[in-house]
Amino acid sequence: MKGQYLLCFTAAFVVACLWAFAIFPFVAGVQDSDHWGALGRGLYQFGTLSYYPDPQPTIQRGPGYPLFIAFTLLISGGWWPYAVQLGQCVLLALASATTCWIGTKLFNRGVGATAGLIVAVHPMLFWYVGRIWAESLLIFLTTAFVASLIAYDRRPSWYLASISGLILGACVLTKATFLPFIALVPLYFWWMKQPRCWMICLVALCVVTPWGYRNWQLTRSIVPVHALAGYNMQRGDDFTDEINAAPFSYGRLWEISNEKNKFFRDPDAMKFDKRWEYELWFDQTTTRLSVHRYLHHPFFLLKKMTVNALAFWFLGDTPLKTCAFIVMQGLLLFFFVRNVGGVLREHSWRSIYGLLLMFIAVYYFLHLPIFAFARLSAVLIPTMLSFAIKGSR
Repeated sequence: MKGQYLLCFTAAFVVACLWAFAIFPFVAGVQDSDHWGALGRGLYQFGTLSYYPDPQPTIQRGPGYPLFIAFTLLISGGWWPYAVQLGQCVLLALASATTCWIGTKLFNRGVGATAGLIVAVHPMLFWYVGRIWAESLLIFLTTAFVASLIAYDRRPSWYLASISGLILGACVLTKATFLPFIALVPLYFWWMKQPRCWMICLVALCVVTPWGYRNWQLTRSIVPVHALAGYNMQRGDDFTDEINAAPFSYGRLWEISNEKNKFFRDPDAMKFDKRWEYELWFDQTTTRLSVHRYLHHPFFLLKKMTVNALAFWFLGDTPLKTCAFIVMQGLLLFFFVRNVGGVLREHSWRSIYGLLLMFIAVYYFLHLPIFAFARLSAVLIPTMLSFAIKGSR
C-alpha cells in the first residue's frame, strides 16, 4: 500500500517540477500578481507582515501563505522565487499522496490510487505551483484537513482532534472563509456522538486568536484574519453588473472593475498616514456599500449568487480557460453529484461522509454572496475526486 502513496507523490512532484521550471517560465505572465511574494519577503526581511519593500504592517491579508514563503526563503538563503516554487511542488506531491490515502480510507485502494494520480496531473492543480499564489498551500492544507477528520473519525483521540484543530487554524490564517468551520466541524462531530470533538475548536482558536489580537492591537478594531471582505464583495458586485460584457473572462471583468473603482483603490487619494488605516477604511466603506445595496435591492443579491454559483466552478481568466474548466469541472461535478445519493444511502448524513459533503457544500455556498471564479474551487478538487471516482466505477 505504501507503494501507491510513493507513486502518487513522485508523479505529482515530477509533473509539478516540469511545469514550474521547464514550461511555466516560457508561457506564463506575472508570477506575483496578487503580491503574496511581497508579503512573504516583507516577513522574511522585516519580521512583520508588510508589502516589501514597504515596512508598514498590513491587515489586508492573513499570515498563512506569507509564512510559508518566508520559511522557504529562510531555509534556502533567500533563493527567490525558486525556493517558493520548489516548496509548492512538494506541497502538490503531498496533496497527491494524501488524496490517495483519503480515497483508500473512504472507499478502497483503487479509488485512492486513481484519485491521487489525477491530482498529480490535474491542470487546475499543478497550474499554481509556478505562481506565487496561496492556492498551492491551501490545496495541501485543505486536503490534509480532510485527512485529519477521517483519521479522527476512525480513532477519536485527543491527539488527532488536536491535529485537526491545528490544520484548521492554518487554513483559517491562509483564508478566512474557513472561519465558520471552527464551530461547524465540532458541532457535526458532536451530532455524530464523537468524543473529544471540542478539542478541534479549542486548538483552532488557539492558532487563530493571536493573529486577531495582533490586528486588534494595531487597529483597535475586530479583524479576525484580514480586512478583505469589502474588497471581495465589491469585486463580486462588479462582476455581476458587467457579466454580460465578458461572460467567459474574469480577466476582462477584473479590468472593468478596476476602472470603476480606481479611486477607492488608491491609498494616496485618501492621504492616510498609515497603510492599515487606509485598508481598514476601505474594507469598512466597501462592505457598507455592498450590504446597503443588498438590503435595498435583494434581487441583485439573488442575481449575484446565481452568477457566482456557476462562476465558482467554471469562470476562467480567458474564454479558452473557461471552456477548459467547463469540461474538467463539468465531468467532476457530474460524477460527484451522481454518487452522493448512493454514498448517503450506504452511510447516512450522520457519518464522516456526511461531514465531508457538508464541508464541500458550505465552502461552496460561502462564496456565493461574496465573490467567485474557478480558481477558488481548486481546493475542493482532491476531496471531491474520491466521491466522483467511486461514482464512475
